Amino acid sequence: MSPNISRITGPFFSELLGWVRESTDTIRIASPFVKEGVVREVIQTKPGSARLRYLNSFKLQYFYSGASDIAAISALLDAGSEVRSMQRLHAKLYIFDESRALITSANLTRGGLISNYEYGVLISETPLVRAITDDFDQLFASDEETSTITKEHVEQASTILQSAPPKVTVQFPTAVEGAETPDTFAPGSAPIEAGLSGWKLSVFQSLVQIPGSEFSLDDAYRFESDLQAKYPQNRFVRDKIRQQLQYLRDHGILEFLGNGHYRKLW
Repeated sequence: MSPNISRITGPFFSELLGWVRESTDTIRIASPFVKEGVVREVIQTKPGSARLRYLNSFKLQYFYSGASDIAAISALLDAGSEVRSMQRLHAKLYIFDESRALITSANLTRGGLISNYEYGVLISETPLVRAITDDFDQLFASDEETSTITKEHVEQASTILQSAPPKVTVQFPTAVEGAETPDTFAPGSAPIEAGLSGWKLSVFQSLVQIPGSEFSLDDAYRFESDLQAKYPQNRFVRDKIRQQLQYLRDHGILEFLGNGHYRKLW
């Protein structure tokens, strides 16, 4: 194995904070799950000169189940970090100043960085780190694959979560964090409806009427006449439907499957 590529196993949180502390330009992180305590330690450790770009899998169920903390996303945004979501993200990747890259099984959580046995490789071979950085940046900038998360997204998700019934927690001693966490919002459609209004609510209520978990753009267009009757002043109902589907996707309520097809996340 190259001296610039080494194995690394958990726990390695202290090492990660060291790499954060040494960064002066940009820290890039891809992790589906995130917890507030870990994020705040990273923010406090990060030099003021270093930017932080974080790629998350923003889904209501992940926050409702406790796999991720919505407060962690809020803390990142408050600290000036760039946050984007990729719903089908499963990779865990940490890049520090294009000088080293960690590819690992560990999420940005205490379980991933402290408690669990995780495995990965640490790379400091410059050409390879640059190639990995380019891959991250291309994905991060892709409006097809990822979407920007803002405080408005956090506030909307928080409103819906507050309307949901308390989560019933069952403890399984052998459970491992991150093991195929379900992504369908367990409380169903009612809390989502309670947290939406206007066009967002109207389009969502239309989607609820579509049978099954997957649907096409054409299925959504079947409600065009109903929505036109409800909003007679709007002359571009199909455009508005597409806009709301984008909104619902960005808020972790829908998953875009490609080619005009979607999956309900409730």
